[in-house]
Amino acid sequence: MEILAARNLKKYYGSGENLIKAVDGISFSVEKGSFTAIVGTSGSGKTTLLNLIGGLDYADEGEVMIGGESVLKMSDDERTVFRRRNIGFVFQNYNLISTLNIYKNITLPIRLDGNKPDEKYIRHICRTLGIEDKMEYYPNQLSGGQQQRVAIARAIAAKPAVLLADEPTGNLDSRTGAEVMGLLKMTEREFSQTIIMITHNEVIAQLADGIIHLEDGKIV
Repeated sequence: MEILAARNLKKYYGSGENLIKAVDGISFSVEKGSFTAIVGTSGSGKTTLLNLIGGLDYADEGEVMIGGESVLKMSDDERTVFRRRNIGFVFQNYNLISTLNIYKNITLPIRLDGNKPDEKYIRHICRTLGIEDKMEYYPNQLSGGQQQRVAIARAIAAKPAVLLADEPTGNLDSRTGAEVMGLLKMTEREFSQTIIMITHNEVIAQLADGIIHLEDGKIV
C-alpha cells in the first residue's frame, strides 16, 4: 500500500545565471513498511528533497501526499501538528535536548501533542534499541551511538506514518554507523516502520529495500 507520494516537486533558488534547481521535477512513491534510500553527492538535492517531504520547507511546485493527505497544502499550524503526529525525524546531529533526561527526550513529541505516552510501547522500543537502562541519563552522558539510538526511539515513539533519516550515520565511526543501520532495519521489521533515508554512502544505501539516485535535483 502506498504511504507516501511526491509528485513533480520543484524547489529553485536564485534567478538568471544564479538559478539553482535544488529539486527539479521529482516524482516517486513509497510503499508502507519499506526502507528507501535517497543517494547523491553533496549538492544533489537530497536534503532539500527530505525537507520538502517532511514539511520543513515549501515547494515552488508539486505535491507531497502522506497517508492520503497533502502536506504542502496545509497551513503552517496544520503542518506543525501533522508533522508531530505523522513524521518522525532522525538527524545526524541527534537534536536531543541536553536539559531533559532520555525518557523525557523520547516522549517529548507525544507530550507536546497533549497525549500520554504508551508506556508499554516505549519500554518495548527502548528494550529493542538497547537503551532501557538509560532512561534517567542525560544526553551528554551517552556516546554518539547511544544518542542516535535515543533519537531513533524518539522518532518512532509516536508511531509515525513515515520516518525520515538525514545522514543518520554521518557523525559516527564505521562500526557504530553499521550498528545504527542495523537498528533502522530492525525498526522497519519490528515496528513495520516506513523509512526514507538520505545518504551519500552507496554501501550504506545497499541495506535499503530500494534506492533513489539524485543528481542536480533530478532522479537519475
